[in-house]
Amino acid sequence: MNIKVGALDVPVVHKKLDEAIWGQYNPYPTPSIWLQEGLDPKHEALTLLHEIIECIVDTYGLQVSEGSIRVLENVLGLIAMENPEEVLGWVSRLSKSNFNEKI
Repeated sequence: MNIKVGALDVPVVHKKLDEAIWGQYNPYPTPSIWLQEGLDPKHEALTLLHEIIECIVDTYGLQVSEGSIRVLENVLGLIAMENPEEVLGWVSRLSKSNFNEKI
C-alpha cells in the first residue's frame, strides 16, 4: 500500500520491528512508513495515522514535538472512531472524483 502525502507517494510496509516499536517513518533515502507486523486493526490504524503525521511534520518542516504528534494521533483517531459516518462523508466529499467540484 502507498499513501499520498502532498507530492510524496509513501510506501507503507509491514515488517518485524523491535518489540517496543509499533511504527516508524523513514525520510531517507526515500520516504517510507514501516508498521509492526501483527498489530491489531485499531492499533495499526492509530500507528499509521501517527506515522503519517510524522511524515507531514518532516516534509513541511513543521516544529511539532513527539508529544504533540501523539495528541494529534489520539484525538484524530478518536474523532474517526466516534464519528465514522461523518468521517466517511468527509472522505467522500474530498475524494479525487469530487475534488474539482465547487465546495
